[in-house]
Amino acid sequence: MCDVAGRPDALDDTIKEAPLFYGTFAAVTVVGAGLVLIPGISLVPILVGTQVVNAVLLLPLLFYMSGIAQSRTLMGEFAVCRLTASAYWVVIALVVASIGTLAVLTIT
Repeated sequence: MCDVAGRPDALDDTIKEAPLFYGTFAAVTVVGAGLVLIPGISLVPILVGTQVVNAVLLLPLLFYMSGIAQSRTLMGEFAVCRLTASAYWVVIALVVASIGTLAVLTIT
């Protein structure tokens, strides 16, 4: 949230230096604790749901990171070779297949 708002902050900043960071951190913690503490709710669907969201959000991040790693302009001499780039694309394809399989199994 802080990077999106143009205010990069971190854990080593104080609350006065990084109110958005700590506010977001506290809100996520309270929402998570609130969900887990609902009486009578099964935790398994919550765990599965969070991992589904994690997998779906992972995909654009992998594309972005792969592009950065392959860019000679950004990475210079540390840019990945074709073999490593191919391995990245295999991993991305596996994640896409996993998300697709999850979608098909969920719908049917």
